Amino acid sequence: NGKILNLSKGATAVDAAFSIHTEVGLGMHGVEINGKPMPISYVLKNGDVVSILTGEGRPSTEWMRFAKSRSTRSKLRQYFRSQQRSCIRKSGEMIFFDYLLQNRDVILQNSYLVDACTEVP
Repeated sequence: NGKILNLSKGATAVDAAFSIHTEVGLGMHGVEINGKPMPISYVLKNGDVVSILTGEGRPSTEWMRFAKSRSTRSKLRQYFRSQQRSCIRKSGEMIFFDYLLQNRDVILQNSYLVDACTEVP
């Protein structure tokens, strides 16, 4: 929308996207510089017109190499940590429910709650 960004020398399109908004950076799937498609690793020059293409994009760990600003790298690290936590949580749930399924009879046999649950009309 014609926003002028104040970026450090050597900044890339990834830095530009994250300086606009974190969600713009996280949703970026491509970039156009001066109306031409360019790789996200493109180093911006003074006066470049940047169009960030957003949608169903997701950051890849490769973007860390392209990010020059500290805030962009920090936001990317935060995203990757949250993704990792989510995967670990899902794995833990799968292991837990698999354990419950495999040991269902033993758990029910040794549980004092089974009798209390069956007595309620």
